[in-house]
Amino acid sequence: MSEVGGLVCSGNFIDSLEGIESATQLWNIDVNHNNIKCLDGLDKFVAMGTINLSYNQLNFEEIRKLKHQHILELNLQRNPKLQKDPYYRLHIVDMLPNLWMLDGRIITSAERLQTARFFQESELDRDPIRRKYIRDPFPTTNLREINIRGVYGHRAVDMFKKIPTQTTQNTDTDTLRIEYLATNVQRDIEIHKEYNRSCYRIAAPNKWVLDILGMRDYDKERCNMFLIVLIGSLVFDLPTQLLSDTMEVADIFKYAHLGHLRNTDIFSLPRRARCRLATILTASVKLDKDKRERGGLYDKLYLAIYYMLSEITKQNSSDSVGQQNNRFHNAAQTFKRYRCLLASEIVQFLVIVPSFYEFVVKDPGVMHVVSVATGNPNIIAEVKKRINQCVASEITSVRNMFTSVTQYLLNTTEYHIAVMFNTSPRKSMPADTRILQEVRALPKPRPESSPVYNSEYLTAGRRTPQPGLSRTREGGRPRSGRSGSGRPGSGRP
Repeated sequence: MSEVGGLVCSGNFIDSLEGIESATQLWNIDVNHNNIKCLDGLDKFVAMGTINLSYNQLNFEEIRKLKHQHILELNLQRNPKLQKDPYYRLHIVDMLPNLWMLDGRIITSAERLQTARFFQESELDRDPIRRKYIRDPFPTTNLREINIRGVYGHRAVDMFKKIPTQTTQNTDTDTLRIEYLATNVQRDIEIHKEYNRSCYRIAAPNKWVLDILGMRDYDKERCNMFLIVLIGSLVFDLPTQLLSDTMEVADIFKYAHLGHLRNTDIFSLPRRARCRLATILTASVKLDKDKRERGGLYDKLYLAIYYMLSEITKQNSSDSVGQQNNRFHNAAQTFKRYRCLLASEIVQFLVIVPSFYEFVVKDPGVMHVVSVATGNPNIIAEVKKRINQCVASEITSVRNMFTSVTQYLLNTTEYHIAVMFNTSPRKSMPADTRILQEVRALPKPRPESSPVYNSEYLTAGRRTPQPGLSRTREGGRPRSGRSGSGRPGSGRP
């Protein structure tokens, strides 16, 4: 038991994790779809790689027990007592200062700053949003000595050697964390490959995930294209051969040094491995946006990828216990626009591939993505009709036929996207996500009567203006008061 590095106990009606600390080398644990209400035992660990606690009965009081723990990836989706709070993500980010990634989405230094400002500004509201956890200035002895008495294995020691844990989080530490997450994903894939050889056909260098991530440094456009195609393989059931042909035609890995890695190898990876690879690439895009660098993805497309990844993570937990229902049934209304936008981007890539026109008339997955992108369930019949018309006309060349069909698909897709996004989808966002997606996010405008608003006058020794009146001039005198030595209100010098 002490040598166990990964543990999967999904769907076993477990209600407690007591005794789990005996697995001293434990790094990855998946206990989704249980009845867990208590995290005693798990809180003995100093650091963990991935923890999947989705579909359980946890509350915020239990999550507080992990406040000291360094967690690379944590999944808490579908815990009713947590999800019913509209500010769920903000509370978790505030409670767990050493958490790297929550529900498949990276927590950057900018998001932590926005979260802290949100709670500070909320204190000035009539109905403030209170913190679930107030940091104790006098922690218990066990908590102070957790680094000595706690449980950690060799992978935790490796993480502490490479990543600084005592420094303030900033964009530099964000970059280090994303690179280490890529290394962690690579290592987990190698371990799974060793024990499940039938699921893997990949033959690549040891750092191929890190090499793909490093591609953003010199070719962000191709890296973003790969991310869109990768997300497309997770959201839609597209044939591996068509995805491989798309990668080859676009020459996406032109400047990446991936050795003997083949395009088909990547899309042959298990769904969960591809999902984790997509989260790493999306985290890098988010960091570029935090730095206000041009990441190559416009805002709506970035949000589409951001939210679809969240739904994919939920689906992965359902698949682990054999629930093969409609993949995005619960999110069909909320994220309908985003899935349509993602499908439109994928179609723009697929139409440049010659083999696309073979798959579009016979493969259900390709038919589905085209119908979602165009918003027309009968689009395939129209495509067949146009192809038949071009074949019947002897004057039309094959090239002109493909050009005509391609232009028709692109025009239909563009029109449908314009119709879909004529109104803002922000009303359907969760409250905590809507706050974090603001351009400035915070702070909110302060009332004129607040001490913070008047501080600039008080520190300068000037009289504060009355609420409702315009701000005073530099001398502190009102605009409508005395001017020089003349009589009041006359305006004479």
